[in-house]
Amino acid sequence: MEQKHFYIYNPMQANFFVLNGIRVLEVGKGRKGDIYIKFPRNEKSEEVFARWIERGK
Repeated sequence: MEQKHFYIYNPMQANFFVLNGIRVLEVGKGRKGDIYIKFPRNEKSEEVFARWIERGK
């Protein structure tokens, strides 16, 4: 089953998504008490995610 959202726990990665035009859907707390930022998972956010991965190489 394909996920419909990205749940980002890394604030630098979440900021990268925001700076690249991906809108925040929700900010919440995970099961372990850590904060997550929820983004839609679509063509544009997949592209931004790929750029995030590439920048780390």
